[in-house]
Amino acid sequence: MANNNKGKRKVLTQRHVCSRMNFLYQAANLMAHSNNNTLAAFYGKLCRNVGTKALMHMSPALKRTLCKRCSLPLLPGVNTTLQLEEQQMQMEQEQHHEEPTQAETSEMSSNKLSKRRNRRLRGKRQKDKAAVSGAILDDNAQLYVECSLCRAKRCFRVDTNNECWPERSEAIVQTLLNQRQFQRYASSITAKILNQRYVELTQPDGRQLKYPSVWLRDNCQCPECFHGATRARQSYWERCPLDAAASRISYDEKRQQLVVNWEDAHNSVYDLEWLEQRDFSVEARQRYLDEVYKPPAQLWSKSQFGEVTREFAYKDVIEKDAVLCAWLEALAVQGFALLRGAPDDVQVARHLAERIGYIKHTTYGDVFEVKSKPNAGNYAYLMKPLPMHTDMPYYEYKAGINILHTLVQSDSPGGANTMTDGFFVADKLRREHPEHYKLLSSVPVNWFDIGHDGDAGKPFHNLWRAPVICLDVDGLFARINHNTMKRDSRFTVPLDKVVAWYRAYDKFLQLVYDEAVQFKTRQGDVFVFNNLRMLHGRTAYEDSPQNQRHLVGAYVDWDTIYSKLRSLKFPNPKN
Repeated sequence: MANNNKGKRKVLTQRHVCSRMNFLYQAANLMAHSNNNTLAAFYGKLCRNVGTKALMHMSPALKRTLCKRCSLPLLPGVNTTLQLEEQQMQMEQEQHHEEPTQAETSEMSSNKLSKRRNRRLRGKRQKDKAAVSGAILDDNAQLYVECSLCRAKRCFRVDTNNECWPERSEAIVQTLLNQRQFQRYASSITAKILNQRYVELTQPDGRQLKYPSVWLRDNCQCPECFHGATRARQSYWERCPLDAAASRISYDEKRQQLVVNWEDAHNSVYDLEWLEQRDFSVEARQRYLDEVYKPPAQLWSKSQFGEVTREFAYKDVIEKDAVLCAWLEALAVQGFALLRGAPDDVQVARHLAERIGYIKHTTYGDVFEVKSKPNAGNYAYLMKPLPMHTDMPYYEYKAGINILHTLVQSDSPGGANTMTDGFFVADKLRREHPEHYKLLSSVPVNWFDIGHDGDAGKPFHNLWRAPVICLDVDGLFARINHNTMKRDSRFTVPLDKVVAWYRAYDKFLQLVYDEAVQFKTRQGDVFVFNNLRMLHGRTAYEDSPQNQRHLVGAYVDWDTIYSKLRSLKFPNPKN
């Protein structure tokens, strides 16, 4: 898969690098076929970086299959849009038989010194003519490939002698026929001012990018307005530039940049890639929210538990960034994951938390133990059944994930974990019982935790008011609050809402227990779940002198988790 210009001996000495690149390339393609484009691009970029660091180069036939900008494997009909430019065969045949003049020879020499410029001008010099007939595509046709992840385009000339998919005419024709995309590709982008309030770019495929003038002026990228090293504005606005107006705009085809001359004599330049990533279209905004901000949650029912369960090796999560990334994404999407093979060490939960970033300190310390305790200050420290609940609803900044490492599992029939996807229950309640959903998502409940964790000299008194179902600014499920042991008897709501709320709450509990799954972890397992989403519990168990159930836990906030996940998925973010 990789070629080294320094000779065969060098390749043999770096065989392990070749194997690693091969594995990453295959992993990238596997993720792309599974519609996980973000992770596929991550593996593709990592494959390239490994080769670059080892001074090794990918075969051009394989390198062309990766997006030049984001490294996503380009799969026709899956994550890639194909566009065909017809070319003038007759002119090329005539030029092929003519002897080049001295001027043409000089021009060809100049083009060799500027390959990039040559490729940009090729489309302008050639006119359209060739046609698709049945399943046969002329070898002189031009193919434009557009990545669905970053919208980057690449141009390929069809060559049936080449084994790479973008240049196999049969594959191209089949994909084009399936997609019905025989669109002509123009080489220029037009820019215009709309009512002095917007700037509009029209791309070759007809797609339009529209930006408010005030937004462009506020986000000027020149050194005077923007500090590149800190990615921060340094245009000290006392008021917003509401009256910003462009006197002239143009598009630099060579540099792929929009140039704006403002009426206040200031000039701004914006890269096309930068603008495309900030497109205001519905699709672009949603793509950013799903791929960068937060991966969308996959809600699941009891019957789907086996399908969504993800397992990882503890050692791989600790040692491999790619596995760490996949694990964190599973926590964000499915809401839970199981790690196998953790060592017999009370620091496992701490090590996992610190592998992500920072451990969360609570009134129960940074690392806590779950086992039967005399004079227990928390209901979880009893051997009785632990009802379904979420941890710490009495915190405004509730713990994000719960890491539970099983050091010793009970030999008794009990001690099994129970769990329900709270977001699935909330969604079902919204669809089937909208009046109950409205109450549980609007009526605030008092949640409390008063006492101490074994040290009377360090008492705590935690209170927080919030509904059972909490939404974020986009109207999506953000947090489930439920803990019968920590729901205060003080219910500070109008009297006429109390009975109706209890009816809604009763229906919620019924759905929670109807959708509950049960499983029992083994020694060395680490059960990790989203504490804002999953309701969890435990069946009763019995300790013996020879066997005492013992779990060690820790918390991590979602701010820390999402930050780590983005850092892994986008290790070198330019924009």
